[in-house]
Amino acid sequence: MAYRRAFEYLIKDFTIKLSPGQKQEILSDNKLSNVIYNRLPEKYGISEIKEIAKRAWWLGSDFAHYQKYYETKDISDLK
Repeated sequence: MAYRRAFEYLIKDFTIKLSPGQKQEILSDNKLSNVIYNRLPEKYGISEIKEIAKRAWWLGSDFAHYQKYYETKDISDLK
């Protein structure tokens, strides 16, 4: 859960750095998936970061909830 929380801070801070004019909208967005899918800008090099962020979000959410959907995956799959 601590990794998941740290990941959320990292993604939101990174998104704010890329789009400082949307800081309040990014911070007030309660869904990390929305930040990853809709608020990370479409810039060169960001598409790879978005794909990695999606996987990290899936795994982080999986470990934060009772029922797991990705039982064969773990942190080593992100590396």
